[in-house]
Amino acid sequence: MNCPGSVKAEEGLKESTSSFAEEGTRAHDLMEMMLTGKPIRVGAYDLEMWEYVESYVSYVLGQKKPGDALFIERRVNFSEWVPEGFGTA
Repeated sequence: MNCPGSVKAEEGLKESTSSFAEEGTRAHDLMEMMLTGKPIRVGAYDLEMWEYVESYVSYVLGQKKPGDALFIERRVNFSEWVPEGFGTA
């Protein structure tokens, strides 16, 4: 948003990922399952990730007051500013 030229500079670049991005996605998935009570497949996550995510979930739930809404992994649309722009918040 602060560098309009970056949108133009990225034109034509292929979509890519990394092991770090994939690990972050898996951590977010685990966090969502823990916060929503969805079933978690045993053995699908290593102990280190489990402990970090569990700590984060405890923090989030500790901040929540009775009656507060909890919004988890909401898709956001910012195409008003970036053509076809969207993401997850």
